Amino acid sequence: MAIRCIVGFWLVGMLVGCSPSKSGDSDAVDSVAIAGGASNVSGESQWLLVGGGAVPELNQISLEEDLRELSLLLGNRVVRSLFGGGSASRAIQVLQPGSPSDLLRAELGMFFAPRGGRDSTYRAARSGIDGPATRERVLRELEILVKEGNGLPSVYVATHGEKGETAAQNRILLWGDGGLTVSELAGRMDAIPGEKPLRAVVTACYSGGFADWVFKGGNPAAGVASRTRCGFFASTADRVSSGCDPNPDRRVHQGYGVHFLKALSPGDGDPTHAERHDWDRDGRVSLADAHTSVRIHSLSLDIPVRTSERWLEVAFPEPGIPNLEFDPHEAAVIRALGRPNDSFESVTSRALRAQQLIEQVETQLQDAEFGELEAYRAAAADVLNQWPVLDDPWHPEFEMTLQQDRDEIAAHLQSSVSYQEYLRAAQQRDAATARWERAMVQSARIARLYNAYAYLGRIDRLKKDSAELQAEYDRIRSCENSVL
Repeated sequence: MAIRCIVGFWLVGMLVGCSPSKSGDSDAVDSVAIAGGASNVSGESQWLLVGGGAVPELNQISLEEDLRELSLLLGNRVVRSLFGGGSASRAIQVLQPGSPSDLLRAELGMFFAPRGGRDSTYRAARSGIDGPATRERVLRELEILVKEGNGLPSVYVATHGEKGETAAQNRILLWGDGGLTVSELAGRMDAIPGEKPLRAVVTACYSGGFADWVFKGGNPAAGVASRTRCGFFASTADRVSSGCDPNPDRRVHQGYGVHFLKALSPGDGDPTHAERHDWDRDGRVSLADAHTSVRIHSLSLDIPVRTSERWLEVAFPEPGIPNLEFDPHEAAVIRALGRPNDSFESVTSRALRAQQLIEQVETQLQDAEFGELEAYRAAAADVLNQWPVLDDPWHPEFEMTLQQDRDEIAAHLQSSVSYQEYLRAAQQRDAATARWERAMVQSARIARLYNAYAYLGRIDRLKKDSAELQAEYDRIRSCENSVL
């Protein structure tokens, strides 16, 4: 089945006020402490872990693995771990490829009702799951954690996401399709008094919308929330993310959570592990350091974002002159992903070309999907003209028809001109999908590089603004620089 999504224009403000400058050409930072440094957020963290999807088909093993690995890192600091339908559910999807026992039935299924999961099996959740990840349970446990917890309240969300009409309407999908939107989450947190910062890590598609929880009600126009809220998100508000993989081989996973948790892990005894992920060189690996490691090392289509990045984008839509001394995390991304003679101007040009390629391959994909649909309609009409119940496996006559007319049905599919045209159209759609995926992966690394330059350019604007805005930024960055 073709991937269906709308890739947003992630180069917001790209051609507006971008003063190009080669790395390091700007003046030194003034005395205002706005670069990343050690966090002043204190207290041991307490975590709510949330994972899975709305239905078993979306409970891929990779999501369970993310929560399992994080639980091992956190130990007794996990207050609740909620996943899918809970510990009693047999709903963890695990890839089990192989030839189906009934090839004709499988072919009819792919023709009339294509869906994922037919090459997978399902098993019960591993131990350590405290309950189902329903909307009501997630909100209740999060409110208890924030109101009554003794530590730094934090939530890790490894679910699927859905794009809304606005970023505030983006939502994470929870068990039973009880979705939770950005505005709903921010609003519930607004109603809880307190001073301890709240932290979130969300790996779902369109999760960048949740970066707006830094604002009251998830509304940028309302200003920042009274209680500092920070977070890290797998991709932008208008872009899909990777990481939902039924393959049990953890080594092939490329999602945000894999790289994020690897950076925070002990490193299997490697004495240089922590140093290699300590991008601001403060002697520890913070959440901001782990986020930076994802941006540098992930080979996926993700464009990770953090709350301070979103805050700067709202406060200063027009970037100024970037300087690598402004922030060590952004500087690390530029050094890792950039070219020796890069400038903001040259990276902006490459990013625009990458976006144009995406738009081109998206058009090709849409055309291929339309062609497949037209071919399907003609081929399906030919099949159903002779066997009207074959598109409904629940029809009482389906099984009898399939068994009695099996040879005739197979011969029709083999010789039918319309069905062969459908197969060719499906292959063309697959090829268009592959081109789209390659373009998305290529554009992701360029977008991460561009966003790093834009971040530093907005710091240039911040340096020249009020102390009040600088204090807001410092609070968010301090929250981001806290440790696991």
